[in-house]
Amino acid sequence: MGEIRDKVTISYKDSVETEALFDSGASLSIVDEDVAKKAGMVIGDIAQESILVDGSRVRYKLALGMIEVKGCKSPLYAGVLVGAKPIVSCLIGNTQMELMGITLNPEKKSYTVKCRLPRL
Repeated sequence: MGEIRDKVTISYKDSVETEALFDSGASLSIVDEDVAKKAGMVIGDIAQESILVDGSRVRYKLALGMIEVKGCKSPLYAGVLVGAKPIVSCLIGNTQMELMGITLNPEKKSYTVKCRLPRL
């Protein structure tokens, strides 16, 4: 088993290519604030709080944009951390993976995309 990472494009008003970590154990996707701002994502004003598996608390604002993975574009609903830097610039959670038809193969450290939405 191991981490599955790949290049993705985050966009809205502009686009940014960045490395993403695919995390089937995370519900919500996370985008680094710098990446979200460069892509021109719409970032909400209200910060939410979440408790992580280790008991620590993080605050994040919800953001809207688009994501492209292996040619498949999809709306992106992600958290942008407040006052903390994520370990990766983009973490793709299980909800986003299901929306896009992404299936992970941890043994081969690979994934497939079925692109449940029409390819743009």
